[in-house]
Amino acid sequence: MIQGLSALAQIDASIADMRRKLGDAIAGADRISAREAEVRSAQVAAYRELAQIRLDLVTGGAGELDRMHAEAKRLLGQHADYVRAESEALDEAERAVTGLEAARAALAAKHQAAVETYEAKVAEVETALKASEGYKATAAQSEQAAAIAARAHQKLEVARADLAEKGKPYEDDPLFAYLWKHKFRTPDYKAGPFGRFMDNWVARLCKYDQAWMNYQRLSQLPEWLEAHATEQDARAKAALEALEQAEEQALEESGANALRKAADDLLEETRAADREIDAAEARHG
Repeated sequence: MIQGLSALAQIDASIADMRRKLGDAIAGADRISAREAEVRSAQVAAYRELAQIRLDLVTGGAGELDRMHAEAKRLLGQHADYVRAESEALDEAERAVTGLEAARAALAAKHQAAVETYEAKVAEVETALKASEGYKATAAQSEQAAAIAARAHQKLEVARADLAEKGKPYEDDPLFAYLWKHKFRTPDYKAGPFGRFMDNWVARLCKYDQAWMNYQRLSQLPEWLEAHATEQDARAKAALEALEQAEEQALEESGANALRKAADDLLEETRAADREIDAAEARHG
């Protein structure tokens, strides 16, 4: 981030240098325009002298010639006033941009210094925390909780894979699947006397009593492990939050958070200065 700020400062300096060169070019163009106005004024004067020389040959048109000459001088005067006013406005706009750029450069330097101060304070806090027995114990608890949660998820994936692989023969057996779907041999099983008789007959055919306990364990194990993994995730999250709270408290007590806010405020002022420069650049353009 610090290298990026230095690069921005170099870019700002390059832009300011280009603007000065552009101002020199505009000034040169203004001098050419002024010379053109002088030449045109001389032409009008020459035309007027010609008119005076041939005044004896001109009848009835001398008044109109004088009026046109006066109008030409008036227009040239207006143009000169316009060029002068625009030149002054351009100079003022350029001074405004230059002043804003200088202020922005100063803000950027302050922001960079504030960031460096904040980073130094954070490094100091980190060193102190690593030496703290309480923090080390909290960090160890967080790591242990995260490891337990990770192992719980690994066991859950194994159980799901076992269910998909070992449970397939049960699920592919239509008789077993029928009885399992109707929760046969469980308290939730509901059927009339004839239905129970037929289901018992089907159970003997597919050897349901020998299979349903195995399939029940296969199907229930992922549910148990999922609940266990969820519980371990909550414990790992709580342990991590305790670790983060200890870090946040250390940063607050050391004044690092205040330094960070000061750096953020300077960054926002720098961005506001950028917006002002953009507006001033538009006026200068």
